[in-house]
Amino acid sequence: MKTVLILTTIFATSHLMASDDLKLKCTALHNLDKVMETEVNLKQTDKEKVIGEFEGFKFMVSSKGGHLIEIQSLNVEEPSRTYATGKLNSEDSYVELSVWNRNYILDFRCTP
Repeated sequence: MKTVLILTTIFATSHLMASDDLKLKCTALHNLDKVMETEVNLKQTDKEKVIGEFEGFKFMVSSKGGHLIEIQSLNVEEPSRTYATGKLNSEDSYVELSVWNRNYILDFRCTP
């Protein structure tokens, strides 16, 4: 009986931890042209996970716990980083950041 209880506890715990993983669809637009579109499984332990690159930009996503994520755009040429943080708690929620200057507009968005 004790073994069954232990196995049930392990199964329930692993199921809860797995349910906190997020499947994300992320896109990046550069001057309104789609330059990246990818799907990524984000684990609770993932920090600054590189999910794509484009002409000196790196796109990263991090888990902040629960359904809270942070997305980053790193421009290695300037250098500069831009962050956005938000909670993905429904199918129509998203986290998005925009960077613009005289030469470009960059939009980076992740949805569940």
